[in-house]
Amino acid sequence: RDFCLSRGLGDVYKRQTQRVEEGRALCNLSNQAIGLNILEGKRNGQFDKDIIDAAVERIHEWVLNNNVTHVCCIPSLRKKQLVPNMAKKIAEQLKLPFIDCIKKAKENEPQKKMITTFSQKENIDGVFKIIKGSVPEDSKLLLIDDIVDSRWTITVVGALLKNAGANKVFPFCLGKITQYYWTQRERRKNT
Repeated sequence: RDFCLSRGLGDVYKRQTQRVEEGRALCNLSNQAIGLNILEGKRNGQFDKDIIDAAVERIHEWVLNNNVTHVCCIPSLRKKQLVPNMAKKIAEQLKLPFIDCIKKAKENEPQKKMITTFSQKENIDGVFKIIKGSVPEDSKLLLIDDIVDSRWTITVVGALLKNAGANKVFPFCLGKITQYYWTQRERRKNT
């Protein structure tokens, strides 16, 4: 089986059994201290040790309490090693295996450029696929991304992981974009 969300399977993530668990974020991206550090790391192509350590501290107990078995991450074609390197470091500190199980099948526009939630969903349709046989059956996965805006990427990739055999998917990101972030960003542009 090739697990790739396409227009024919567009509502696969709507089923209750395909939903991800409630996720966690290190911080809202509008956080002046940590948020700016996350953005700097993204620009520089590497997150510093303080961010990795803070991420592990934030999720360690949550990961233990939910018996997470493996770590995986959302890949990118633009900055291919940014998120995998971060996820591998987090996995190492959590003493969990990292699995490279998600591939980005094609390039798409950044989600932040999409105006509506419908356009965000459409923008990732068919973009990700799960590598055959890479997801351990009945696993509990920590799914890591750097910055989350619409949550559609997490939703769709989580459904694909569950279709591929994962029991549960626990999303985690460094920075979560909120309406406040966009308001402040626009305000800074206009001054």
